Amino acid sequence: MGRLHVRIAVSEAAAWTARHWFGGHYRIIPNGVHTGPRRAVRLAQRRPRDRLRVVFVGQPVARKGLPVLLRAFQLLEGEMPVDLVLVGPSAAELPAALLNDPHVHALGMVDDETKLRQLERADVLCAPSVGGESFGMVITEAFASGTPVVASDIPGYRDLVRDGINGILVPPSDADGLAEALRRVWAEPQQVVSMTRAAATDAERFAWPGVAARVLDAYRDAIAADTETAGSPGRAIFRSRSAVPPMTLRLSAARIRQWL
Repeated sequence: MGRLHVRIAVSEAAAWTARHWFGGHYRIIPNGVHTGPRRAVRLAQRRPRDRLRVVFVGQPVARKGLPVLLRAFQLLEGEMPVDLVLVGPSAAELPAALLNDPHVHALGMVDDETKLRQLERADVLCAPSVGGESFGMVITEAFASGTPVVASDIPGYRDLVRDGINGILVPPSDADGLAEALRRVWAEPQQVVSMTRAAATDAERFAWPGVAARVLDAYRDAIAADTETAGSPGRAIFRSRSAVPPMTLRLSAARIRQWL
């Protein structure tokens, strides 16, 4: 690991973990997301609803904070019109109290097109993870759909969500705080319009053309550094993708040159 010329991490959170285990300097290059002309059409078509549509995308595991969201939903349901759409969890994974609730829709595992369609239809994506997130791909997918986000204030998410600008950050594991943030989304429609547009604009930071160009620049720099070391073997580029100790991918400089 000490012989690497260039190191990439998808976020400050991922870079911190990589530095902790392996040391070194890391370029922050985020994961890419697909954007396109459909987003502008969606923004123009968005209209206020008579019910707040909250979408969750993720696995039904404690780390993703689904129990926190379900508790927040129960706090809100008697106060305001709200629908909860769960992409990933199935109905069998809901608590008994919500099994027959007509305003909770557990879709289970779906294909990418269905997931993106749900993000497009959402008033807000809720990402209540309690920790262990290095990036938050679903957040950038929501941004690309022109959908603002209510997310936990944790490393990884904090790199993406600008509180009050393109979304709202809340303390992790705080059902009351999450419910209050969703009340704000319902009570302040003009603020939501502003956050929607900011989310769509911020998606460009993660659009694939720019991300891919930065990754290619990193490979070119690694090749140049390798060339300067006469007789040295090909070096590797390491891309830290998660908060777990990563594995190393080794590629020869000659093979990388073929790709470029």
